[in-house]
Amino acid sequence: MPYFSEMPTFNYPDNVGGKLKLINSRNILVRAKIVDYIKNTQVAYVPYTIRDGDRPETIAYSLYGRSDLHWLVLLFNEIIDPLFEWPISSHDMENLVSKTYTGKTLFVDLKRVTYTINGVLQTPNKTQRDVWYEIGGKVTQGEAEGTVLNWDPNLYKLVVRQDTTTNFKVTPNITNPFGEIRDLIHTRSDGVGINIPVGRVVQDDRYAVHHFEDVDTGDVVDHHAKIQISDGSILDFSLLDRYAVYGVENLILPNRNVVAVTNYQYEVNKNDAKRSIKIMRPDLIDVVLKDMRRIFSA
Repeated sequence: MPYFSEMPTFNYPDNVGGKLKLINSRNILVRAKIVDYIKNTQVAYVPYTIRDGDRPETIAYSLYGRSDLHWLVLLFNEIIDPLFEWPISSHDMENLVSKTYTGKTLFVDLKRVTYTINGVLQTPNKTQRDVWYEIGGKVTQGEAEGTVLNWDPNLYKLVVRQDTTTNFKVTPNITNPFGEIRDLIHTRSDGVGINIPVGRVVQDDRYAVHHFEDVDTGDVVDHHAKIQISDGSILDFSLLDRYAVYGVENLILPNRNVVAVTNYQYEVNKNDAKRSIKIMRPDLIDVVLKDMRRIFSA
């Protein structure tokens, strides 16, 4: 039973050669769904993990012996757009991540930013501006130079394309709270210059942090919250400060084991979450097809 073949027809008015004609067409706006109590009844389905190379058609043929029942696989899992809601292959995932996350990632220390306007250093009370970097603009650090590809203030993350053979690097003495070195410089087209220290350099943006998770619960952790230690006192820096500014790899907090999830792992996890689906038991197909014909013909 091809899905669209059972849909009701109607006469669609169309202008053909200046004359109004009625064309018998399928009403593709009609929708059907598998009722929830069937989908949620464990005896009605079997779990299935989509593998590389699997398509709705191949799964339907393998389990039902009919590739034309591919729509039943999609309908049972409420997949409307298989182009975006179906997992991609590992090879395609590599290509997607490589194209989406390009360049080097520089994590900066927003607490120690200074500004210049037309080359003149501004005093703190004259710098009530949000830090933002101009896409396509230049950043320099000594002899290193790059082009701004992306700026994420939520993660203090600046992605650049390196334009010189000299590499960007962590600012010397970045862990010194009294350090005055602000060696990453960006001048915007509005004349504002941003001078800031670099706390961490990730050579490939695919492996820069996307978010932080609790290892035990899988919950996303608020990386801006101040860290509270075991004696109840609150430190003057956050999880993100530890990672981005001070380059701390061990992110264990009191009673919590936190991990930095990279852009690459985030995309893989999101894709893998699409692999677990439910497949209707073959012995229920005739009943479902009969009901579908009844619904479409009503």
